[in-house]
Order: sequence, then structure tokens, then C-alpha cells
Amino acid sequence: MPSKHTKVQKEEICNLFPEKSVKELSAIYDCAETTIRKCLRDNGISPAEVQKKNAEDLSGQQFGKLTVIKRGPPYIQKRGDKEVRLTQYWCKCSCGNPNLKLLKANTLKTGSTKSCGCGKGNQKDLIGLEFGKFKVIKRGPNGRKSNSRWWVKCSCGNPTLLLRYAEFLKTGEHWHCGCENSIEVRRNEHIKKLKLLGKVELVGDYLNESTSTTYRCLEHNEIHPSLPSNVVTGHGLKCCHSSAVNKTAQRLRDEGLNKLISFCKRKGSQIEYVDGYVNTDTLANFRCRIHDQIHPANPYTIRTRNSRLKCCNRGGYDTLEQAIQGNLRSQDVLEWLYLYELSRFEGYIKFGIAQDISDNADDTERVISRSDDEEYGEEICSWLFDTRLDAFLVEEALFHKTIKYQSHPIELTGWAGYLEIRKCPQDWIVDQSQFLVDHFYKVGRWQFVLDQIPLNSEQSSKVQSLLLSEN
Repeated sequence: MPSKHTKVQKEEICNLFPEKSVKELSAIYDCAETTIRKCLRDNGISPAEVQKKNAEDLSGQQFGKLTVIKRGPPYIQKRGDKEVRLTQYWCKCSCGNPNLKLLKANTLKTGSTKSCGCGKGNQKDLIGLEFGKFKVIKRGPNGRKSNSRWWVKCSCGNPTLLLRYAEFLKTGEHWHCGCENSIEVRRNEHIKKLKLLGKVELVGDYLNESTSTTYRCLEHNEIHPSLPSNVVTGHGLKCCHSSAVNKTAQRLRDEGLNKLISFCKRKGSQIEYVDGYVNTDTLANFRCRIHDQIHPANPYTIRTRNSRLKCCNRGGYDTLEQAIQGNLRSQDVLEWLYLYELSRFEGYIKFGIAQDISDNADDTERVISRSDDEEYGEEICSWLFDTRLDAFLVEEALFHKTIKYQSHPIELTGWAGYLEIRKCPQDWIVDQSQFLVDHFYKVGRWQFVLDQIPLNSEQSSKVQSLLLSEN
């Protein structure tokens, strides 16, 4: 149709459309089919109706091996924002495939599809042929990728028909219904595999690859249960696994012990390894070269944090033993427990006890005097105790509770109280200190010692005696 057409021509197209197809109308008016469809749409005929009117019925027609049985559901194809409905037909193949195949009309007309897939090289007619114990009886429904499948019967007498792919029949797979997989046959095959491996021998009854049975390990002469499928793939029995684990554990222990001994033998070390090493997290015995005392300690802490033994953990003249025996210096006078920042090193906190009290400039608050030591910065918190003994015990508990944060600047090594320096969040150590103070006043002196301070057996017995005497 010319680019400009009359109103009369448009009316003629719309009137002829129910009887004439779009293709016929395009030939009559010498124009493209899209022009006819546009003319129909402009006059209120929808694309879906155009498609429906234009689709011819192919039922009963033959296309190659395919016979069209009936029209099927339309195939909806998206083209941009529009949807196009393509006609589809149910077709049956003359090869004997019982399944109907749904195909688009244009694939049938153009000849791109002429069969259900039986035209492929692996889909020839196999009826009557024999493969091993199988005889092909009839054609079955197609499988994946339209590959043909066939109903076969086993010559062993099994009445059940089995469905098998043609490619499997031709390559020699699945040539029996399972009759050749008797227990005795499977057992003999399994024993052959075991002999090739040379690690175990079958002791128990063999049923199948997924049922556990017993084997004897040829290396350790031990009998253990295992799955046959695991054994033939090289997995050892329990004794082999345990042996491997033990060897690994022993190797790691030897490596850890050698590193620990080398660390203790380095120049300037104050600690000597004695015995008892199991792993880095289990206490072992060490000798202090300064005090000639043996104490248990964590090997990891000794090696990575350069920690000292119990006899060297605290500086000054006061010890826990003196506190328990009642021999602590000035133990009955008032004493402060304090937390201070370090003036030169941000993030470090020093805790301790002191008797020195002075007033600040406006006389509104009593503070601990540390002006004679330039390392002390701003005071964080302080708590006053009725006796120096009580302050010392809470300080001792705080020392152990915060030991994992024990750290000090290298410049302060040897400074008085440097072992009481911690690098930790300020709020955290304040909360820990307050918790210990509250717990002390809640349970009393010696119960607090039992709850919060690590003790040896002698110290524990002595403290329990003191607790009973108080009660």
C-alpha cells in the first residue's frame, strides 16, 4: 500500500479481514504485512485478535515425521514492552514415541523441526536388539535433551520392564537388571580392591558398599568397623586415624617444647624450664633463677609475654604470704587504692595503694599525693580503706584480674610499680576495681581472698582457717 492511502482503502481492509488473512491482504494492496496490521489496530482491532484471525489451523497436517494432533497453548514472547502470542501445536512422531511434542507453528512450517529427536544418531530403532542380558521391547518416552529411551527386559526372568537410555545400552552400561550384583559377586570384587590397597582385610560380613562391616588393620593388627565405600577409597580405620592424630599432637608438642626451652635459655632469662609441658595452654613447672623457687606457669604467657613467675610477679616489700600471716607492714592504718594515668604515655594506667593524703587547691577533695614522681599524671579514681591490709588484698585481686592487660612502656622497665601498669580501656578497669571493692565489703575480707585471689594449697588452708575464726 502506498505511504498515503485513502479512508476507503482502510475500510475495505477492515471489512475483508475476517475472510482474508493479513498475508492475502498485503498481496492485494501491494504492501507489507506490518502495514496491514497497523491499519487494523488503528481501526480498533487488537494485536491479539489479529494474531488469532491470522493463525491458520495446522491440525492433521504432516511435517516430516511429525503429525499435528491439535492446537496447544500459545507461546508468549516479549518484544520490548509488548507481548506477542505465537501459535503452538501438539505433535506426534511416527517413530513410536508415546509422548506428544509441543512445537511452534513457524518451526513446523520452516522445517527446522521434523521429528521428536529420533532423527539423531543415537536414536535409531532398537526394538528387538539385545544388549548383554537386555532385549529391547518397545520405545519409551524421551529423556533429557530429547535422547531416546527404551523399555527393556532382562533374560534372567525378571518380569519388570526397565527404562534405559540408548546411549547407555550401546556403551555397555546397565546391561543387567541387577541380577549379576549378588552379594557373593560384590563381596569378591570388594576383596580384590582391598588386596590392591594392601592396608586392611575383610573380617565381617559384606552386604554392600553403604553397610558398615568390620576390617582388620594390617599395620596395627586391630579390628574396627568402617563403611566399605570409605575403605576402598583409601580411608584408614580408627586406629590409623588415632595414630595420625597422636603423631601430629606429638610433633606439635615437641615443636612447642623446643621453642619454650630455647626461649628460657636465651641470654638474660630469669626462668628455667623444669618439666610438665603438655601444650601451650596447660601449666608447666618453671624455676626462678633469682629466687630458686619452682612455680607452675602458662608456657604461652611465659614465651609470648615474657611473664615472670609467682615469686617475681609483685614489686615492693609486701607479699600475699605476709598478708595471710598477719605480718604486712603498717597493716592497720588507713590506706588508699588508686588508679592514675601515666603522664608521658597515653593509654597506660597505673594502679596501686598509698597512705599519702593531701588537699587540693580549693580544699574540696582529698587526693593522693604523687607530685614527687613525674610519671604519674591525672588521678582517675581512688577508694579509701580502713586498713592497709584490706587495700592490699583488693589491690592483689585487681592485679590478677587485669593480668591479661599487663603492659608497660619499655622506658619504664624497672620503674617502681611498673608491673602494675595496664594498657586497657579506662572505663573497664574502673568497673573492675569498683566490682572488687563492692564484693570485698559484701562478703568480707577472707571470703574475698578465697573468691578473687589465686592461692596455693597451703595458702588456701590458712585463709579458710582465718575465715572460720572470724565466724
